[in-house]
Amino acid sequence: MKNLIVIYTFSSFPSGDANANRIYAMALSFKSAGYKVIVLTNTLEKKEDLNKQTGKYVFKGITYKSYFKPNLKRLERIGNRYNIKKILKTTLTREEREKIYLICSSYKNYSFFLHHYLKNNKIPALVDATEWHNSFQFKHGKYDIKYIMHNLTNKYLIAKAKNIICISTYLETYYKLKGCNTINLPPQIVIKDYAAHNLIKTPPLTFFYAGSILPNDPIGNALAGFAALSVQEKKKIKVIVAGCTIETLQQRISNGREITESLGDSLSVIGRISKTEVQHYLAKINFIFLLRPVIRYSKAGFPSKVPEALASGVPVILNLTSDLENYIIDGENGLLVADNSANAFYETIKKAIALSDEKLQEMSNSAFDSALKRFDYNNYNKVIKEFLEYRIAIIS
Repeated sequence: MKNLIVIYTFSSFPSGDANANRIYAMALSFKSAGYKVIVLTNTLEKKEDLNKQTGKYVFKGITYKSYFKPNLKRLERIGNRYNIKKILKTTLTREEREKIYLICSSYKNYSFFLHHYLKNNKIPALVDATEWHNSFQFKHGKYDIKYIMHNLTNKYLIAKAKNIICISTYLETYYKLKGCNTINLPPQIVIKDYAAHNLIKTPPLTFFYAGSILPNDPIGNALAGFAALSVQEKKKIKVIVAGCTIETLQQRISNGREITESLGDSLSVIGRISKTEVQHYLAKINFIFLLRPVIRYSKAGFPSKVPEALASGVPVILNLTSDLENYIIDGENGLLVADNSANAFYETIKKAIALSDEKLQEMSNSAFDSALKRFDYNNYNKVIKEFLEYRIAIIS
């Protein structure tokens, strides 16, 4: 009986980044559906995950094997990670290879090499589609070779896999029109892995953002909204930005130096921090905030920091992009911003400052409850099982 699902990834599972978290939640759902799961990862196994009795590396119930070879040169490493035939032969036993039901990969590593290998060997493909960037997000814009390949992969190659997990309605609609079998899965979380929220009495009301800051990043509009508050209002808040230095922040947002100087001691920029440190902050803040323009990348993707915050009992402040309107209710588990402008954000922050500690606690409880009911992986086990059993097609 073919009952093994192989998840093949370029990411560093089980590192704890967004990709690794999504793989882990999907793997748990695949197991709940009755399948065996092995993750093939592009990083070395961790000693603490070694089961000495079986000789296998197991992370929280999920077996994983590494195809990473640290001593290879750059081009050799690239060739190694694309050589799916060699990867399967060297990481899996013959018995495991004979039991493969399908191979699941992220959109990033669904290549022509993988596609043709699966087609020739009549192994079903399952692609996890999570992003579709805009050209301005690449160094050389629409002429950037990475953007050209990214766009071609999303537009043509992924559809040839036939079976697609879509993180958003935008992507699901596109691939359905291409004749694909699709299932819509937002970012999933394992609710029991999140610490209880310790709501601290205000003031200050604490706002948190963690993520990369790109040139002209829309998060600059949020900071401009904070800067527009009166001197007295600024004394009531604390804004924490993780992911860059104060110098980088000033360079990458419009009027960066003016904004940071205006916020003064109300702003704390703490640089890059680990996932563990992020969870430490989430346990004791009032809101995370996020602004994004309504364009393809924000409609196609789904910010994983939203369910992670909700699972930590932290309401969100954001404008509606992707499928967020289906999950965030204004005044319950978040506060909605009319658009991604500084003025709209300023108006919403004024509402947040006016909230009582009792209302903040109520919103925190609602945030956790919404994560439990809408994002915990257990909510999707049934639909994933049905999808795997009845809707998987062979590449034609």
